[in-house]
Formats: sequence, C-alpha cells, structure tokens
Amino acid sequence: MKVVKPNNAREPFVRGILAHKLIQRGLPFEQAYQIATETESQFRQNALIPVQQLVETADQLIRQNYGVSVLEQMKPSWHLEDFEIRVGQGKDTTPFSKGLLAFSISAAGIPTQKAHQMAQRVESRLIQKQQDMITKAELFKRVQKTLLRTYGEETAVFYRISSQLDKLPKPLIICIGGGTGTGKSALATTLGTRLGIHQVIGTDTIREIMRLVFTEELLPTLHTSSSQVGELLKLRGSAGSEQVLAGYQLQSQHVGVGIRATIRRSIKEQQSVILEGVHLLPLLQEIKQSPPEGAYVVTVLIALLNPKDHRSRFAARAQESPNRPEVRYLRQYRQIRKIHDYCVTQCNLHEIDVVNNEQFDTASVELIHTVMRSLHQQIEQEKAESGEPAPETEASLRSPVGQPPKPRKQARKKV
Repeated sequence: MKVVKPNNAREPFVRGILAHKLIQRGLPFEQAYQIATETESQFRQNALIPVQQLVETADQLIRQNYGVSVLEQMKPSWHLEDFEIRVGQGKDTTPFSKGLLAFSISAAGIPTQKAHQMAQRVESRLIQKQQDMITKAELFKRVQKTLLRTYGEETAVFYRISSQLDKLPKPLIICIGGGTGTGKSALATTLGTRLGIHQVIGTDTIREIMRLVFTEELLPTLHTSSSQVGELLKLRGSAGSEQVLAGYQLQSQHVGVGIRATIRRSIKEQQSVILEGVHLLPLLQEIKQSPPEGAYVVTVLIALLNPKDHRSRFAARAQESPNRPEVRYLRQYRQIRKIHDYCVTQCNLHEIDVVNNEQFDTASVELIHTVMRSLHQQIEQEKAESGEPAPETEASLRSPVGQPPKPRKQARKKV
C-alpha cells in the first residue's frame, strides 16, 4: 500500500507517520493513532492511495468520531514541513529519538511496550507544542516526573540511577547465578543491553579458558558438566544426591579462581561487567557476607520453581540451538534439578535475592528492579558512611549520582 503525492511520487503508507501528521495538526495522541488505524483499515485493499483521498478520509473519520468542532480547531494544512525535534546538551544537539528514550526508560524496569508508549507521548506533546528544541536535562526531568506520577518514587529513583550508570565512581558488577536451563544467560544478555553493560561473561566461558591451562589428567573436574562431576568422586557411604552436590561444589571452587580473577580485572580497569553461570553460588554467598572493595556488586539467583517448567525448557532450548540436544540434558535432569534446588535453598538461607523466571518479560523487569534497588542501597549507604546528609524523598530524585565517596571507615574484603 503506497501513498501517491501531488508530484506523483510514491511512498509506503506508514500508520505512525499519518498519526504524527494528525498530531502536528492538533489532534491528541490517542485520538491520532485511532484515526490513523481506522484510515489504514479503509484502504487495506488498495495498492495506491492518492494523498488527497487519504486526507479527506482521515478528516471524515475525525468528524464522525469527535465532531465538526474538533476538526475545525485543527490546522487545515496537510502539507506541513518535516518537524524535527533536537535535544541539546551544552553547545551540541542531536536528533530526538523516541527509540533511545524508550530504551532509557526501560532501564528503570518499565516493560518495553509501556516504555515505548511513554516515549511516544513525550514526542507527541513536543510536536503539539511545536517545540523543536529541548535540553537533555529538561527531557530527563519530564520523564522522571511522569515516572514519579505513574509508578511512584522508587521507579523514578531507578530511572535517575540507570541514566547515570556511566558516571558512577566505581564499576558495577552484577553476578547472576542459577541452575542449568533456568534462562539466566538470556536474562543477563537482556539486562546488559538495557543497562548499557557490554561485557556479559558466562562462567562456562571461564571454565573453557581454564581447561586450556589445566589438562583433564591434571584437573578432571573442569572437563565435565556441573551435573556430572559427582560421578568422578568416590565418596564412601554417600548417597547419589550427596555426590552430585559435592561434585558441583568442587567444580564451583575451581572455576571460582577464574571468576575472582575476572572481578579483579574489572575493578582494576573500572569496567562494569555482568557475570552469569551455575558456578556462582559460592561467590554469591561470599559477596553477600563481605562485598569486595572498589565496586558496586549485586548478587541474584535465577530460578524455575516449577519443576515441569524447568524440564520443558530443555525442549525449547534444543530448538533454539541444535548444538544443545534435549536428550543430553534430560538424561541429567535429576542431577540438574538437585543442584537447582540446592542453590535456591542456599540463597534463601543467605538472604540472596531469587528471581523466578516463570515468564521472561516479568522476570526481566523484576531482575532490573532487584539490581537497581541493591545499587541504590549501596549508593545511599556510602553517602551515610561518608557523612553526607540523607536526602529527603523528593530531593533524592534530584541528588547527583556518581560523586566520589570519601574514604570508608572500614575496609572491605578484597576478592
């Protein structure tokens, strides 16, 4: 379906463009998109639509739905010049992008669809007011006020923090543990994309690197999966489940050497990183008790509390990646589930946050909330320890993030 302009040029019909033209003429956001949708449905069978016919149809729908008075109050000219909104920061300006704005809003834990709707409304208001320039600070303030009004203070604080992650005085290290098949890798990747953290490292990758250094004869525990390590152990009088957990713990200890080296490197280079993998449980417990110096560290476990959901994930996993056959994991499902349940139990004992990945979008939002909440607590704790006054609730939304803290009274344990 293409629109034929007066000069006979042809352009694809785009509902969003029609809606924005209506917004420029003065129609509110929701009404503009409704009229654009109804207009599109009327021409669905047409290959070519003369622009004048498109205009007349849209006007007729406005008249039918909202009355003649609404149409008369709108700007009559259809041939409006392209309206470009620019965002200013200092002397520089860049084109406004509702996609990037939605992206930054989603980093506060707002579902993707709602984040895009909010960004569209911000753009629509600017178009309606014919405001072609807005400072970055003003744009940030508008979004933050909307989040405060719609979702509450905590979400507004999350938006402030997530928008200034690159200004933090220390790197952010997020450790995401979880059993095999719980979806931790997909959640970690999504989290990294939303927060702008480009380094997402799996502990299996660390184990693979260590295998190049330590041969199977030297360290056999590195050369088999976490659910099968127990088969290498000969523990007298121990039940099968005890061997599974003993093997898992031993492999986690060995891989932990590489994990700690990765954390030290990230702190040294002041580079934020997300670590994910089944081997992180001992480190999650250690960090919870004694966080490392020189970084903000967040710990969380991904779980699938329903065993049937967990088992069915392996079939979906096999379809997405032929190199990960379902039968290979189902043979070890009992051991995999034993490790999973052990991790959940230990995290509950050590008060480590657990996110149930029953539904991916919900779990993704909950994961961001967990990370932002923990990071906010650490930032506020540093302020309190450095003697800064605790901000008031409304003032806390305006207080800067990223001011270097004063020397701590008590040194934390180094990783």
